[in-house]
Amino acid sequence: MAKNISIQKRLKPFLIKATNDAVRGYVFGSVFGMFVPGNRSLSESMHASGKTFAKMSLVFTATEFACEIVRNKKDAYNTVISGTVAGAMTCKKHPFLSAAVFGAYSGISEYLKEY
Repeated sequence: MAKNISIQKRLKPFLIKATNDAVRGYVFGSVFGMFVPGNRSLSESMHASGKTFAKMSLVFTATEFACEIVRNKKDAYNTVISGTVAGAMTCKKHPFLSAAVFGAYSGISEYLKEY
């Protein structure tokens, strides 16, 4: 019973952060979608871009949480791993390039935030 409570304690902040990040990703993606030219209407473009950013944010947060549990640390390596996984899962045409770019971006931003 005590282990079940411990799991719930660790899972609750993750669910809150994942929901928060997904909503932020959707809002940011929707704003970004306003400026992306395409053959779709403005609302379709905003919604599609918002969904993509929300998925990327959710994958990033889930991977970061899993890395923190597995490694039992909270550091920049978790961020790089999470960025790499999120980048690879987001882009269908060039997953390796996307993984490298998003992983590097995540690592650099985490490094600059720490120092």
